[in-house]
Amino acid sequence: MSNMENRRTRPLYDTRQKKKKSILGRLMLVLILVLVIAGLTKVVDNALATRKSFMKDVKVCSAAIGSIVAEDSKYYVQISPGADMHANNISLSSDDRWIEVTYSFYTRHKRNDAVGVLMGHYDVFKEKLIGSEMVLERSLWTLDEIYDSLEEAKGKNEYHKYTSLSSIEKKKSFESGNCYFKIRNEDRTFTLKVNKEDYDKYKEKQKIYCQFEKYGDFVKLLSLAEQ
Repeated sequence: MSNMENRRTRPLYDTRQKKKKSILGRLMLVLILVLVIAGLTKVVDNALATRKSFMKDVKVCSAAIGSIVAEDSKYYVQISPGADMHANNISLSSDDRWIEVTYSFYTRHKRNDAVGVLMGHYDVFKEKLIGSEMVLERSLWTLDEIYDSLEEAKGKNEYHKYTSLSSIEKKKSFESGNCYFKIRNEDRTFTLKVNKEDYDKYKEKQKIYCQFEKYGDFVKLLSLAEQ
Protein backbone atom coordinates (compact mmCIF):
# COMPACT_ATOMS: atom_id res chain seq x y z
CA MET A 1 0.00 0.00 0.00
CA SER A 2 1.42 3.45 -0.94
CA ASN A 3 1.91 6.39 1.42
CA MET A 4 -0.92 8.17 -0.41
CA GLU A 5 -3.31 5.33 0.36
CA ASN A 6 -2.24 5.36 4.00
CA ARG A 7 -2.97 9.07 4.23
CA ARG A 8 -6.41 8.54 2.69
CA THR A 9 -7.36 5.93 5.31
CA ARG A 10 -6.26 7.96 8.36
CA PRO A 11 -9.05 10.58 8.31
CA LEU A 12 -11.67 7.80 8.24
CA TYR A 13 -9.96 6.02 11.18
CA ASP A 14 -9.60 9.26 13.18
CA THR A 15 -13.27 10.14 12.59
CA ARG A 16 -14.44 6.80 13.96
CA GLN A 17 -12.23 7.19 17.04
CA LYS A 18 -13.56 10.68 17.65
CA LYS A 19 -17.14 9.39 17.38
CA LYS A 20 -16.40 6.62 19.90
CA LYS A 21 -14.83 9.11 22.31
CA SER A 22 -17.80 11.46 21.86
CA ILE A 23 -20.30 8.65 22.62
CA LEU A 24 -18.32 7.53 25.67
CA GLY A 25 -18.15 11.11 26.91
CA ARG A 26 -21.90 11.52 26.57
CA LEU A 27 -22.54 8.23 28.37
CA MET A 28 -20.27 9.33 31.24
CA LEU A 29 -22.09 12.67 31.42
CA VAL A 30 -25.49 10.92 31.54
CA LEU A 31 -24.21 8.55 34.25
CA ILE A 32 -22.92 11.47 36.33
CA LEU A 33 -26.25 13.30 35.94
CA VAL A 34 -28.18 10.18 37.01
CA LEU A 35 -25.99 9.79 40.10
CA VAL A 36 -26.35 13.49 40.99
CA ILE A 37 -30.15 13.37 40.57
CA ALA A 38 -30.35 10.15 42.64
CA GLY A 39 -28.24 11.76 45.36
CA LEU A 40 -30.34 14.93 45.40
CA THR A 41 -33.55 12.86 45.50
CA LYS A 42 -32.26 10.95 48.52
CA VAL A 43 -31.26 14.18 50.31
CA VAL A 44 -34.66 15.79 49.62
CA ASP A 45 -36.48 12.60 50.63
CA ASN A 46 -34.61 12.43 53.95
CA ALA A 47 -35.10 16.14 54.60
CA LEU A 48 -38.85 16.04 54.00
CA ALA A 49 -39.46 12.67 55.67
CA THR A 50 -41.73 12.70 58.69
CA ARG A 51 -40.90 10.74 61.84
CA LYS A 52 -43.34 8.92 64.08
CA SER A 53 -42.52 7.34 67.43
CA PHE A 54 -44.37 4.49 69.13
CA MET A 55 -43.93 3.55 72.78
CA LYS A 56 -43.22 -0.16 73.19
CA ASP A 57 -42.14 -0.40 76.83
CA VAL A 58 -41.77 1.53 80.09
CA LYS A 59 -39.74 1.03 83.26
CA VAL A 60 -39.83 2.63 86.70
CA CYS A 61 -36.25 3.14 87.88
CA SER A 62 -34.16 4.79 90.56
CA ALA A 63 -31.91 7.75 89.88
CA ALA A 64 -30.08 10.59 91.62
CA ILE A 65 -29.98 14.29 90.83
CA GLY A 66 -26.70 15.12 89.13
CA SER A 67 -27.32 18.80 88.34
CA ILE A 68 -30.15 21.23 88.97
CA VAL A 69 -30.38 24.64 87.27
CA ALA A 70 -32.75 27.58 86.74
CA GLU A 71 -32.78 29.40 83.42
CA ASP A 72 -35.21 31.99 82.02
CA SER A 73 -37.80 31.20 84.70
CA LYS A 74 -37.63 27.49 83.86
CA TYR A 75 -36.16 24.73 86.00
CA TYR A 76 -34.19 21.70 84.88
CA VAL A 77 -32.75 18.58 86.47
CA GLN A 78 -30.11 16.25 85.10
CA ILE A 79 -30.21 12.74 86.53
CA SER A 80 -27.53 10.17 87.26
CA PRO A 81 -28.85 6.67 86.35
CA GLY A 82 -29.41 4.16 89.15
CA ALA A 83 -28.20 0.57 89.22
CA ASP A 84 -31.56 -0.78 87.99
CA MET A 85 -31.26 1.29 84.81
CA HIS A 86 -27.94 -0.38 84.06
CA ALA A 87 -29.45 -3.78 84.92
CA ASN A 88 -32.22 -3.19 82.34
CA ASN A 89 -29.70 -2.03 79.69
CA ILE A 90 -31.16 1.46 79.71
CA SER A 91 -28.65 4.03 78.53
CA LEU A 92 -29.03 7.77 78.01
CA SER A 93 -26.65 10.32 76.56
CA SER A 94 -25.65 13.23 78.77
CA ASP A 95 -28.06 15.56 76.94
CA ASP A 96 -30.96 13.10 77.23
CA ARG A 97 -30.67 12.99 81.03
CA TRP A 98 -32.17 16.47 81.39
CA ILE A 99 -35.84 17.04 82.17
CA GLU A 100 -37.84 20.19 82.91
CA VAL A 101 -39.40 20.25 86.40
CA THR A 102 -41.76 22.49 88.35
CA TYR A 103 -40.58 25.25 90.66
CA SER A 104 -41.91 23.22 93.59
CA PHE A 105 -39.78 20.21 92.63
CA TYR A 106 -36.79 22.50 92.07
CA THR A 107 -37.03 23.97 95.57
CA ARG A 108 -37.52 20.57 97.25
CA HIS A 109 -34.38 18.95 95.88
CA LYS A 110 -30.65 19.38 95.74
CA ARG A 111 -27.76 17.60 94.10
CA ASN A 112 -27.35 13.86 94.90
CA ASP A 113 -30.94 13.50 96.13
CA ALA A 114 -32.44 10.07 95.33
CA VAL A 115 -35.46 10.26 93.00
CA GLY A 116 -37.67 7.98 90.92
CA VAL A 117 -38.05 8.18 87.15
CA LEU A 118 -40.34 6.76 84.47
CA MET A 119 -38.41 5.67 81.37
CA GLY A 120 -40.11 5.18 77.98
CA HIS A 121 -38.80 2.90 75.23
CA TYR A 122 -39.73 4.07 71.72
CA ASP A 123 -39.37 2.86 68.14
CA VAL A 124 -38.84 5.81 65.81
CA PHE A 125 -40.02 5.29 62.22
CA LYS A 126 -39.19 7.48 59.23
CA GLU A 127 -41.96 7.85 56.65
CA LYS A 128 -40.35 8.59 53.30
CA LEU A 129 -41.89 11.22 51.04
CA ILE A 130 -41.34 9.03 47.99
CA GLY A 131 -43.26 5.78 48.20
CA SER A 132 -44.70 6.55 51.67
CA GLU A 133 -42.59 3.76 53.12
CA MET A 134 -42.25 3.42 56.90
CA VAL A 135 -38.69 2.50 57.91
CA LEU A 136 -37.49 1.81 61.45
CA GLU A 137 -34.83 4.45 62.06
CA ARG A 138 -33.86 3.73 65.66
CA SER A 139 -35.01 2.56 69.08
CA LEU A 140 -34.28 4.65 72.15
CA TRP A 141 -35.04 5.19 75.82
CA THR A 142 -36.25 8.60 77.00
CA LEU A 143 -36.67 10.20 80.41
CA ASP A 144 -40.44 10.83 80.52
CA GLU A 145 -41.24 11.64 84.17
CA ILE A 146 -39.42 12.36 87.42
CA TYR A 147 -40.76 11.86 90.96
CA ASP A 148 -39.68 12.81 94.47
CA SER A 149 -38.83 9.18 95.26
CA LEU A 150 -38.77 5.69 93.77
CA GLU A 151 -41.74 4.79 95.97
CA GLU A 152 -43.82 7.62 94.50
CA ALA A 153 -42.83 6.58 90.98
CA LYS A 154 -43.94 3.00 91.65
CA GLY A 155 -47.15 4.17 93.33
CA LYS A 156 -48.17 6.31 90.36
CA ASN A 157 -47.17 3.67 87.83
CA GLU A 158 -48.32 0.47 89.51
CA TYR A 159 -47.19 -2.76 87.88
CA HIS A 160 -49.68 -5.50 87.03
CA LYS A 161 -49.34 -8.72 85.06
CA TYR A 162 -52.62 -10.26 84.01
CA THR A 163 -54.45 -12.50 81.52
CA SER A 164 -57.34 -11.21 79.44
CA LEU A 165 -59.63 -12.52 76.71
CA SER A 166 -58.75 -10.99 73.33
CA SER A 167 -59.49 -11.55 69.64
CA ILE A 168 -57.29 -12.14 66.59
CA GLU A 169 -58.18 -9.31 64.22
CA LYS A 170 -55.75 -10.31 61.47
CA LYS A 171 -53.06 -12.85 60.62
CA LYS A 172 -49.99 -12.10 58.50
CA SER A 173 -47.06 -14.30 57.43
CA PHE A 174 -43.98 -13.47 55.35
CA GLU A 175 -41.60 -15.37 53.07
CA SER A 176 -38.94 -15.00 55.76
CA GLY A 177 -41.00 -17.34 57.95
CA ASN A 178 -42.08 -14.64 60.44
CA CYS A 179 -45.73 -14.84 61.50
CA TYR A 180 -47.80 -12.17 63.27
CA PHE A 181 -51.20 -11.71 64.89
CA LYS A 182 -52.97 -8.37 65.11
CA ILE A 183 -54.72 -8.69 68.46
CA ARG A 184 -57.57 -6.60 69.88
CA ASN A 185 -58.06 -6.24 73.62
CA GLU A 186 -60.75 -3.80 74.80
CA ASP A 187 -59.92 -0.52 73.02
CA ARG A 188 -56.28 -1.39 72.29
CA THR A 189 -54.69 -3.10 69.29
CA PHE A 190 -51.37 -4.98 69.47
CA THR A 191 -49.06 -6.82 67.09
CA LEU A 192 -47.58 -10.08 68.34
CA LYS A 193 -44.99 -12.30 66.68
CA VAL A 194 -45.98 -15.98 66.99
CA ASN A 195 -44.52 -19.33 66.01
CA LYS A 196 -45.73 -21.28 62.96
CA GLU A 197 -47.60 -23.82 65.11
CA ASP A 198 -49.74 -21.14 66.78
CA TYR A 199 -50.17 -19.30 63.48
CA ASP A 200 -51.69 -22.40 61.88
CA LYS A 201 -53.67 -23.33 65.00
CA TYR A 202 -55.72 -20.14 65.41
CA LYS A 203 -58.03 -18.39 62.96
CA GLU A 204 -58.93 -14.75 62.38
CA LYS A 205 -61.70 -13.42 64.66
CA GLN A 206 -61.03 -16.27 67.10
CA LYS A 207 -61.12 -15.45 70.82
CA ILE A 208 -57.96 -16.29 72.76
CA TYR A 209 -56.43 -15.48 76.14
CA CYS A 210 -53.30 -13.33 76.19
CA GLN A 211 -50.86 -12.23 78.88
CA PHE A 212 -50.38 -8.52 79.44
CA GLU A 213 -48.09 -6.29 81.47
CA LYS A 214 -49.25 -2.90 82.74
CA TYR A 215 -47.40 0.12 84.15
CA GLY A 216 -49.89 2.85 85.04
CA ASP A 217 -51.79 3.53 81.82
CA PHE A 218 -49.27 1.75 79.58
CA VAL A 219 -50.22 -1.79 78.53
CA LYS A 220 -47.89 -4.24 76.80
CA LEU A 221 -48.87 -7.56 75.20
CA LEU A 222 -46.41 -10.23 76.33
CA SER A 223 -47.59 -13.49 74.77
CA LEU A 224 -50.45 -15.88 74.16
CA ALA A 225 -51.62 -17.48 77.39
CA GLU A 226 -52.03 -21.20 77.99
CA GLN A 227 -55.27 -22.07 76.18
